[in-house]
Amino acid sequence: MDFKRWRSDWRYPTTLLCIYGFFSTVKPLEPFLIAFLTGPDKNLTTEQVNNQIFPVWTYSYLSVLVPVFLLTDWLRYKPVVIFQLWWALATCGYNQTVNYVQVSYE
Repeated sequence: MDFKRWRSDWRYPTTLLCIYGFFSTVKPLEPFLIAFLTGPDKNLTTEQVNNQIFPVWTYSYLSVLVPVFLLTDWLRYKPVVIFQLWWALATCGYNQTVNYVQVSYE
């Protein structure tokens, strides 16, 4: 099967969506989140993190999931994936800029 024919087949977009979905949900920093929030910088207790922060995070994610699912069905996948990728890169760039400014003023 040549490449042009494979790209026009249903397997190509399905494979791309699966790869994108996997890499967009991989969050390598989550295991270190509790240690970061309970550290000296944030000064939160483990009880506060488990009882106040994580439930809000979980339910807010759940409440946004349904509208995003409906929006994805309405707009199809391409605009939603492009917007999510753009937003991820924008927040990553913003965080790097904030870190640079914090380091330069210390």
